[in-house]
Parts: sequence; structure tokens; C-alpha cells
Amino acid sequence: MTPGHDPMSELRQELHRRRGEFDAMHGAITREATNESAKGRPPQRSGPPRPSCRNRLRSGLCHDPFLEPASGGGGSWKCVLDPWPYWSQLSDWTEDADQTDENATQNCGPSSIAMCLKHLTGVEQPADFIKDVILGEGAVGNTTAWQLANYLKTYCNIPTDVFSCGSRDNFEWRIWDGICHGRPQIWLRYFGYVGDSYWHWCPINYADQAGIGEADPWTGSSRKFSYADAWQWGGGSGLTLLNLRRVRWDED
Repeated sequence: MTPGHDPMSELRQELHRRRGEFDAMHGAITREATNESAKGRPPQRSGPPRPSCRNRLRSGLCHDPFLEPASGGGGSWKCVLDPWPYWSQLSDWTEDADQTDENATQNCGPSSIAMCLKHLTGVEQPADFIKDVILGEGAVGNTTAWQLANYLKTYCNIPTDVFSCGSRDNFEWRIWDGICHGRPQIWLRYFGYVGDSYWHWCPINYADQAGIGEADPWTGSSRKFSYADAWQWGGGSGLTLLNLRRVRWDED
């Protein structure tokens, strides 16, 4: 052994160096995995965005193309998904030989999908076709949240989250996070009045500081609700919301 030479000391130094390299590599891999996971994770906030966040987006610091100042100023903002196809489930076309949509009055879910699909991809599908795939040709009935989400994922390559909003703040946050990042939402609300026995699927394609805007598939036109009214029309706690995790093909 050479005087002053300590093999065990050198070995410990080498192990320490390699452990440092391993820790650095492990940390990088962990951060990358966390970032990738966060991309697909729904927002965890339980409240609407703070004014400072809205101002940052409106000023362009976040480079969000979907958020713009609303007319009138005063710090107001709006998010609009354009262009949007306003279609009515009562007059939608069908591929059936008899040109009759046997489920027209209950096709609000499929019609909501059809409008979102056209906006996002440019592909046009009649609501009757979507219903036939989900329920079966000639079938009559309503569609559930999970059936709509599964169709969007399986047949349209549009991953879709199904949310049950436990509070109005949570509802507002999810709407804001989706619409202001170019992702349509579909909500389930009472059909004719708060407390109605009938329910109605409608796509949401507009949001501002005061409320939301929907494309009503029954009338084929737009309709707006304040956040307070929307919370009531959606049945309050447990309000069902579908978040389509895709933006327009020309916005990618």
C-alpha cells in the first residue's frame, strides 16, 4: 500500500459522487413525470380565479388566445369559442332511410356532442348517428354523462372528464379553466325551469366575469346564465359537467 493512499476513502468518495449523480438524475425524472402528470390532471382549485390571475391573462402575459377584454372596460373579460355551430336537435339531419330521427326530442346529449365535434375538428355527425352508436339503431331514450364521455373518447379521440361539482366556486373554476383555454364544456341542467322533472344537456361555449353562455340544442340558439342562476339550473351541489380536453384543430 502506498503511504498516504487510502483505497476505502477513495471508494467512499466515488460512491458519494455516483450517489450525487443518481440523485440528480432521479430528481430530473421525477420532475418530468410530475409535469407530464399535471398536464392531464383536472384543476384542483375549489374557487374561481383571483382578479390578479384574470388581469395577468387579459394583459397577455399568459399568451392565452381565448381570453379577451369585454366591451365596456372596467376590468371585464370574456372567453368565446368561435366559430360555433348552433344546431337544433329537432331539425338535425339523419342518415336513416326514412329521414326520420326517432329520438329527436331526447337527443340533447348527442346533439351537444355534434356541436362540440364540429367546433373542435370540423367533422360533422348528425345527432341521430351518435345516438345510434351509443344506444343502438332505432333505440329511444336519454344518454348519460358516462355514455357521452365514452363516445367522445372512443370515437372522436377527445378525452373527456366527468365532474360532479360540489360547490358553486368549484363549478365556476372548472368553467373558467375549460372555456378560457379553448375547451368546450357540456353541462346538465333543468329543461324548462328550476326544479323541472326533465333534464337537458347543453354545450357551454362562452364565459365572462358575470356568467356563462350555452348553445341550447333544443332551440339551436345561444342562452346566457349568471353564475348564480346557472348553479340553480344545474341542480346545485353535484352539478354534472363534462370537460372536453381538446382545442380546435387550427388552434393546436
